[in-house]
Amino acid sequence: MTLFLSHASAAAAQQKTANSYAVIAGVPLWNQQHYVNGYRCADGTMVPSERINDDSCDCVHGGDEPGTAACAGLKQVFWCAADRRFIPSSRVQDGVPDCCDAADETGVSSPRRCPTDRDEIATFRAGAARRLERFGDASIDAALAGQCVEKTLVPFTYVLCFGNRVEQREGGERRALGDAQAFDAATRTWRHEGGDPCPGDVPRRATVEIECSTGRSDYEILSIEETSMCVYHIRVASPAGCDATREAELGPRLAGVDADGSPRLVDGWLLTRGERGEGMWYHVETAETSLVAPEGWL
Repeated sequence: MTLFLSHASAAAAQQKTANSYAVIAGVPLWNQQHYVNGYRCADGTMVPSERINDDSCDCVHGGDEPGTAACAGLKQVFWCAADRRFIPSSRVQDGVPDCCDAADETGVSSPRRCPTDRDEIATFRAGAARRLERFGDASIDAALAGQCVEKTLVPFTYVLCFGNRVEQREGGERRALGDAQAFDAATRTWRHEGGDPCPGDVPRRATVEIECSTGRSDYEILSIEETSMCVYHIRVASPAGCDATREAELGPRLAGVDADGSPRLVDGWLLTRGERGEGMWYHVETAETSLVAPEGWL
């Protein structure tokens, strides 16, 4: 039986996550239970545990080698748990890391950093504390109203005044990207309409989205993208974005991570994400799964 972490990089192995409790390499948590006592092939043949991921394809239609390339060509896939996607098993152990944590390779590191649930949760917790300290219970629009921030992306400098106007400046020239309309608390965005006209007399417009941040600064422009001609999307990081709406988005995942960032375990159960991204509980000993919180967990 191949351990899941044997394919991960040393750095990833040091980070305790829900996926660290997977036993079979290449298999998502919601399917681990199908491998606990061996694997049953599509034709009913039972493959014993010791022959799973042994680099030899036993099932005619594949399935017993989710962590190797032995069943490549039989639609066998490998689950990259850290970035939540499948890759063809033919890419396993080919010397090129496809998973962000290089879980598909041995002795190979990946230059990419994996996104994790606990990053989001740690950011929210730190940002929410900073939000309370800086803004109290004020809504996002009230907390940022009247403040201005700028970002230079040569040759332009963008100036954003929250709840007011966005401008694009180049040398001595200024172009309005629109004046702020009502703030949408559900999406944490301002729409800016009625900016200076583009060619064709089409007014410029922009959307300003406020994202939850840890609070190193009260507000910071993360990116500015012209999504189509004269239509802009501006992402702003601010602890003001760590509001009740963001808390609701994280939902029970907030309760699923302990203060040190490790998964919270209650009677062997931890909370993770299922096949469609929904909340799912996984038992680390039996590989049983549940979409309903086990008794005593919440």
